[in-house]
Amino acid sequence: MHVGDPRPRFVADRAQWRKLAERFLAAAQGGDVAALQELLAADVKSTADGGGRVGGARRTVVGRDRVSRYLAGAVSRRTPPGIELFLAEVNAGPAVLGFADGVLVGVMAFEIDNGQITAVHIVANPDKLTYLGNQFARLSHPKTLFGS
Repeated sequence: MHVGDPRPRFVADRAQWRKLAERFLAAAQGGDVAALQELLAADVKSTADGGGRVGGARRTVVGRDRVSRYLAGAVSRRTPPGIELFLAEVNAGPAVLGFADGVLVGVMAFEIDNGQITAVHIVANPDKLTYLGNQFARLSHPKTLFGS
């Protein structure tokens, strides 16, 4: 927990994570704003870090309506051809990883509370993805990334 943050950062139930992450990914890939809104807390926040090298929102996007529209557009329309998306566990929480030709190009990590996504942290900065990408490269198949 962060100082001053009244919410727990992560939920301990992996089955709940997986179900919520699967629903999120399906809704985002389909551009289904209404389905995304059902998954997001009213005060959800989304941050993006492209490091000035990869496009992303430059300011924090706040609120269920804005975040759902932003993420539906970012995932459904702006995911370049050839990017494969997989569910994973990153920093003890659920995430969606994007790979291009076996190279990690993006991470979308979630904070969950009471069955809703309260925060979405997007990292596309290549400098920040190198270590994590190397760790995942050791695995035989990315689809095994999400703990059971």
